[in-house]
Amino acid sequence: MALLTKGSIKQKLIWISLLTTSIALFLTCGMLVISELLFNRQMMMERLDVQAQIIGTNSTAALVFKDKQAAAEILKALNSSPNIVCAALKDEDGGQIASYLRSSDTKQCHWQHIKPDIPNFGINNLDIIKTIKHDDEIIGSLYIHTDLTDIYKRLLWGVIIVLGAVLLSMAAAYVLLSRLQRIITQPLFHMADIMRTISEKKDYSVRVNIQDKDEIGILGEGFNEMLTQIQKRETELAFHRENLQAKVAERTRELADANAELQLQLSERQRMEEEKLALVSRLNRAEKMEALGTMAGGVAHDLNNVLGVMTGYAELLMMSLPPDSPLLKFADNIFTSSKKGGVIIQDLLTLARRGVTVSTVIDINNVVSNYLNTPVHRKLAGLHPEVTFALELSPSTLNMKGSPVHMEKTIMNLVTNAAEAIAGEGAVTIRTENLFLDKPVHGYDSVTAGEYVALSVSDTGTGISPENIAHIFEPFYTKKKMGRSGTGLGLTIVWGTVKDHDGYLDVISEQGKGSTFILYFPVTREETAEKEIQTPVDGYMGKGEKILVVDDIAEQRNIARDIMVKLGYQVHTVSGGEEALEYLTDNDADLVILDMIMEPGIDGLETYRRIIEIKPRQKAIIVSGFSETEKVRRAQELGAGAYVQKPYIIEKIGAAVRDELQKY
Repeated sequence: MALLTKGSIKQKLIWISLLTTSIALFLTCGMLVISELLFNRQMMMERLDVQAQIIGTNSTAALVFKDKQAAAEILKALNSSPNIVCAALKDEDGGQIASYLRSSDTKQCHWQHIKPDIPNFGINNLDIIKTIKHDDEIIGSLYIHTDLTDIYKRLLWGVIIVLGAVLLSMAAAYVLLSRLQRIITQPLFHMADIMRTISEKKDYSVRVNIQDKDEIGILGEGFNEMLTQIQKRETELAFHRENLQAKVAERTRELADANAELQLQLSERQRMEEEKLALVSRLNRAEKMEALGTMAGGVAHDLNNVLGVMTGYAELLMMSLPPDSPLLKFADNIFTSSKKGGVIIQDLLTLARRGVTVSTVIDINNVVSNYLNTPVHRKLAGLHPEVTFALELSPSTLNMKGSPVHMEKTIMNLVTNAAEAIAGEGAVTIRTENLFLDKPVHGYDSVTAGEYVALSVSDTGTGISPENIAHIFEPFYTKKKMGRSGTGLGLTIVWGTVKDHDGYLDVISEQGKGSTFILYFPVTREETAEKEIQTPVDGYMGKGEKILVVDDIAEQRNIARDIMVKLGYQVHTVSGGEEALEYLTDNDADLVILDMIMEPGIDGLETYRRIIEIKPRQKAIIVSGFSETEKVRRAQELGAGAYVQKPYIIEKIGAAVRDELQKY
């Protein structure tokens, strides 16, 4: 049934015709076989009845005279019938006169109890008992037993011949049907192809070719009429759709423009609100710290006068008392406590001493090294023997301007705070590095874009909770025991020192993993009084070559220009990739100093790709405030030279330019 329901119409026609033909052939052949079987059965019954009649008539004398030998001779006549298995001749009393056995394998002929004079069919045999009469008196009976093997063999061959004829007929019918079905299926397939074309191409102008005026032709005419109606409606819909689409597109464009404008206004308003809140927060923090500093200065001045009296008189009292006086220890406690109070007063005075002029050129690495060699740090390391102190100082750190004393005090407070945050084993790491920020960085402070020398102190301690980070720079806000591990002013002094140096700070902390304090200080190109240039400048001086500086930040273009001019080069600057391409179209440059990140416009990679299209052998070096990126490597694969990280260091940028110019 699957072939009749799931196949194509061609297959369905073939299989329906074959099925019908097969059923008719099988019914016809079955009737022929059954008719042949019944005919053979009737013929065999009649033949057996005649044989029994003849044998019975010939055995009359032998039965009358009880002549067994004559009776046996008569039964031998059955040898001419190979299907007779055995026979027996009995007298009127039932006594056996003679018997016939076709095969020696048959020991005796068993007399079957069946009705006399009527042939009896079994599954594999046909038996008959013929009554023998003389003068209308029964004188005996004849029993004949036959098998049906021969008739079954003939029947089997007949069935085989019939099946062969059926299979040949079906094969011939299949071949004829495969050819003749096209008369019906070809118009239907043509109509199906037309429908598929319409479905795929939406072309309602095609029509079905009508070949005959039969039912399929009528179906094709109806299909063509339907296509005509659909084509007419599609044309009308297309006309209205075009007008509707134009109106919808216009309205959508208006709504999109309005939505974009609204989103822009909302984003700008949200950004302004966030900036306002951040600015208010920083302003409140600065005003709070300023007020605390002013208050601390007044309090420190008055307390210093009081503690000065207490310290002086306590020391005089200790000098006046004899060594064995019981009052000596009380005077010593007063003196010791007064000195601790004096340390707090000094921190308060440091906090109050805002607006200090900082004009000394400082190498931050030297300040860190000087602090690590102080007795204060050695005492701290002794108090925390399980804490290791590691240094990661950049050898090319740029200088900054400020107060070495305040900077050393800041480092001391940060390192002390980090060590005391560690319970047991841990590490404190001090790092310095140069940073160039293309964009502002928003953290605890908002760090503006520019060149900075960064100092960071990290620890593996317990970390600071988010609710405490907002208050850690306030005076006396501490979770440590006052007077035991500090004055409570350490981070407040750090905050004041950073602000005095026009710097910024950031705090990164995670509870259970530790904290990192990062301080950003503006760099200076001035040299320290002690610093000497180690590498001879003659090694990277220029020879009047033409240098093109491409950078979107004016300050970076200017400093690169000043460095290159100082090294003996002719310099031209542009603010973006488009200007660089325009300049190089009409001018030559021995080397291009190309910034990788430029906004807006094309970046450094795309700029260099377009440069080598117009000047395939153009030399260039890549500069950026970020670490080396995939774009830098791709530019170098195109032919660019060395990569130099901002901020600029004369020795590095000079050597990179000189090396690239000397390449062939």
